[in-house]
Amino acid sequence: MKTYVLLATFMAVAVSCQGKSLVPTIKKNDSLALVHVLFRHGQRTPDVSTVYPNDPYRNESFYPYGLGALTNEGKYTQYRIGEALKERYSNFIGIYTQDKVHTLASPFKRTKISALLVMAALFSPVGIERWNYKLDWQPVDYDYFPRSEDLIFLHGLNCQRYIDLTNKQLYKAIDEGKFGNYHDIAEYLSYYSGWNVSNPEMAFNIYSALLTEQEWGFDLPEWTDVVYPEPLHTIAQTYLAETVSTDILKKLSGGFILRRIVEETAAKIANAPSMKDRRINLYSGHDFTIVSLLGALGVFKPHQPPYGSYVILEVHNIGTKYGFKVFYQDYSKKMPRQLQLPNCPDICPFDDFVKLYSKYFPTEDMCNIKASK
Repeated sequence: MKTYVLLATFMAVAVSCQGKSLVPTIKKNDSLALVHVLFRHGQRTPDVSTVYPNDPYRNESFYPYGLGALTNEGKYTQYRIGEALKERYSNFIGIYTQDKVHTLASPFKRTKISALLVMAALFSPVGIERWNYKLDWQPVDYDYFPRSEDLIFLHGLNCQRYIDLTNKQLYKAIDEGKFGNYHDIAEYLSYYSGWNVSNPEMAFNIYSALLTEQEWGFDLPEWTDVVYPEPLHTIAQTYLAETVSTDILKKLSGGFILRRIVEETAAKIANAPSMKDRRINLYSGHDFTIVSLLGALGVFKPHQPPYGSYVILEVHNIGTKYGFKVFYQDYSKKMPRQLQLPNCPDICPFDDFVKLYSKYFPTEDMCNIKASK
């Protein structure tokens, strides 16, 4: 890939950076050079993949949204992400132009809509941007890969090697007792759900179904009292942790988006024409995408990223030297909290970052798929 030439160039660059304190809004004279933001979609209705055979609500239409769609609450959650990013980066981004932003969404409807909602708030028109004074909105473009080719967001569907290795890791974790008395729980779930719940992924899907149906306001079946929220909640968290528990799983999951972030950053540092005016890259994904990126970075702690959670990778330029700051908004605090990367200072020098994480950069042929570039 052509951007690997840029990576090789910057591998040799010695970077020395000093940290800066977190502030609500980036000032014009700040060291910020580029921002990458990965966010999870908002609250949704049950997805078709989580509707189990004996689900009493399997025939519900969830009108007017449909299955797997953002609710009004979910839409507002995404809009608030855009508001938060605007408050933090408005001075840095300035007036909207097409070259300043690139948005890539997972090809699901809820993630594409999430991207539109974030951008509606982040790029709400001001001054010359206003084209309709009755509508506080302007159209902003975004991209997505075909569902069968997407490895950045859908490695869990499109990378057979990742699927096989994940299943192997999950069965190993069961044998090691990481899922507790899973065989008895699986037998119970299988009897009442109508699924064969031998794999913890199926238990995770049942947990997701029950959670979203409860959020919708439905009464859950009486049999769920034994397993929901616990032990299903703990099983779900353990399941997510196991999907990024080895180097090869990190490489085949978060490695794809991490590689893209590094490539785009290298192009920005090199002042490549496509990145010269770029200010922010937005990625609209899922809880699994958040887990995968945090896992590849070595900072994931077992949990399910909440609706609207997001990871920020800020690229700072101190003089002529570049480095990353990483933040995570899981709403445990008002402001996104800075994450300390393993073996890296407050601002992780770019060349050190590449040296630390290049072992997680995959190639598409590792998944037997030719992904779109």
